[in-house]
Amino acid sequence: MDRAQPRPVQPQTRQEWDSLLWHIEQALVLADAHEGMLVDMSRYLFARTTGNIGSLMDLIRRGASRAIRTGVERIDRQLLDDIRIDEGAETERPELQAKHDREDRARRERRRRRLTSDGAEDAGEEAA
Repeated sequence: MDRAQPRPVQPQTRQEWDSLLWHIEQALVLADAHEGMLVDMSRYLFARTTGNIGSLMDLIRRGASRAIRTGVERIDRQLLDDIRIDEGAETERPELQAKHDREDRARRERRRRRLTSDGAEDAGEEAA
């Protein structure tokens, strides 16, 4: 099966993805589950599954099953990292994860520059 290239993720798409994760999270019955358990891993889950709902459901199902079998009773990145899913998602995962990592670094750099420039402006106002 040949997959299309990953499409850029728009803010609305991200909101819909997070909403889907929240709804899945509400349906999970795990003793050590917590609010945000899946939503907090939104970018990771998107990269792992390339945004494919079938791959996501497979990963969550396998993760929940392993969490119950091992007595962990929660889903986290460490548990999911060892679970293989469909070949298409696994093949595209490194490329999409690298893209997300670049975006995260760029976002942190922009925030750092903004904070640095705001600090410089504040210092200039105090000196005046």
